[in-house]
Amino acid sequence: MECSACGVRSSVGYCAKCQAMLCEECSITCESCGKIVCSEHMHETRSGRQICFACNEERVHSRRGKSKEGRGAASESTSFAALDAGGVEPEADEEAEGQVLTASAYRAIPPWKLSLGVAVTALVVAVIILIFPGFRRITLSGASYLPTPWLLLILPALSVAWAVLGLVRPEYWEDRPKCLIGPAISLVCVVLCVVAAVTDPAKADERAALERQKERDGMTKEQLEAWREQRLRRYEQR
Repeated sequence: MECSACGVRSSVGYCAKCQAMLCEECSITCESCGKIVCSEHMHETRSGRQICFACNEERVHSRRGKSKEGRGAASESTSFAALDAGGVEPEADEEAEGQVLTASAYRAIPPWKLSLGVAVTALVVAVIILIFPGFRRITLSGASYLPTPWLLLILPALSVAWAVLGLVRPEYWEDRPKCLIGPAISLVCVVLCVVAAVTDPAKADERAALERQKERDGMTKEQLEAWREQRLRRYEQR
């Protein structure tokens, strides 16, 4: 039978873990028990030894037991001699140290936390814009401007994107319920932004000015002269 890994050479054995047929080149012999394993089920220790999956599990259980014994001995005596006599192999110490460093390494922020943080920030800004109408637009050159409420909708969209990432990625499935908090807050933010944009006082003034302009454009020459005289009398009375 052909080797399952390369598909070229004849097999001489099979993997002790997955039972895949292996040739002499693709097979790896465990340095602890002598069993043949494939490259996917081989574990290499920090000292460079190649061992099978089962032997690696035994080493992990053995290391944990020795760590518990070492902690018990350390509680009875704190002398350097007692610590040196802990009975832990140097290789086990190196692997344990590697696990500690890995556990203490930087971990990426979960998507649900990023979604919640962005949503809360957007909600706070939306409330400020709603309370203070002066923040509802950014004036540009001339009469043009940028509506702040519509620009703020970028943050809720970003919050929803982070939440979707948390719902899709398998490594974050345990936090799936938390991923719904950010989009819920983002929905409230979107409602506030729409209200702020629709009730913008400056926009209402612009609509009123346009209506007055249309009204003047529809006047006859005599009506326009009467309107001007009325406006002049009003200013004189002030």
